[in-house]
Amino acid sequence: MLTSADSVVAQSGPGALRLVCSMPTYLGLWPRPESQRVQSSLLELMATRAAPELSVLWDLVIICPSLQPGAARGRILGSAPNTSQPQPAFLHGPRPPSPNRSDSLPSNPRQPHGVFDRIGVFVTATGTDVGKTLVSRGLLLALGRRGLRVAGVKPIETGCTPFPRDAELLARASGSPELAHGSGWYRAEPPLAPYAVELTAGVAAPDVAAISERAQGLARTYDALLVEGAGGLLVPLSRSSSMADLACEFQLPLLLVADDRLGVLSHVLPAYEAAQQRALEVLAIVLNQCSLSVDPSAGTNLQILRERLPCPILPFPHLPNDDDESLVLAAESSGLADLCSETFASAVASKRARSATLAT
Repeated sequence: MLTSADSVVAQSGPGALRLVCSMPTYLGLWPRPESQRVQSSLLELMATRAAPELSVLWDLVIICPSLQPGAARGRILGSAPNTSQPQPAFLHGPRPPSPNRSDSLPSNPRQPHGVFDRIGVFVTATGTDVGKTLVSRGLLLALGRRGLRVAGVKPIETGCTPFPRDAELLARASGSPELAHGSGWYRAEPPLAPYAVELTAGVAAPDVAAISERAQGLARTYDALLVEGAGGLLVPLSRSSSMADLACEFQLPLLLVADDRLGVLSHVLPAYEAAQQRALEVLAIVLNQCSLSVDPSAGTNLQILRERLPCPILPFPHLPNDDDESLVLAAESSGLADLCSETFASAVASKRARSATLAT
């Protein structure tokens, strides 16, 4: 049962079960053995209580980078939730959109619309034009040369005149040009955030369910997914949702790309905190050297971020040319290809083994 008073306290009384998380839990300071012990204890506690007695609804959010993305956020549901008692604000992310909105996302993050085999990365950034597509292409090409079949997709792209240039570059790097087109993806001509496009051009917000359905099919076909977002992590998709909600839908670890220049510290740190508040694992920060112009902050940005953040901070070199060989070399020399291939290796092996078993 639960005994650690400074991590999780379980209070059971007549017809009630209450779970309380401490701030260290929320900040993700648990090592894997401790988090596994707590999860086992919770299951044991639930098994010993009759369902009608679970009358209080509490969200338990454990953000632990060592766990599989999305696996650490859970909900214990009672048969008759009691919502009259206040719940600690730090246990919750932002309120989900109203269920009657067409662009609403699922309220339970453990039950997304779609992807079963969540192997891959979600590439986001501190803003636009910081090199997401360049980094993604290099990673796709490098992983492909290591024998991994990775589908590189950009499900939401604006500024299409008329073609989705970034999506086509990712698809080509994946060796599958058809990935850039077809049903499910959102494309718009104005170079604006999707919500801004909706306001100015009347184009409907991205259909998250359709995006997930398309991605689900790709997840069955490929070893892993590389999903590139549009703009930064908090770019509005609609009046009530952002790119972070799409990342939550995919439940993939994040690669956060940033331009290695003056100001990057105040861009990366809030973006990292925004990811943590939504239980999104940040696999690595990629500091992209977008230009060769002299910037004195570039000499200390890497060190400061490594001191302040627990995830890897990887320097991605400046590329005068974006040919395939240069991109692969950059992904390899930065350590990005090694990090991702090691992260995917065991899951991909298991997935291939399951597929081989089913085929026989």
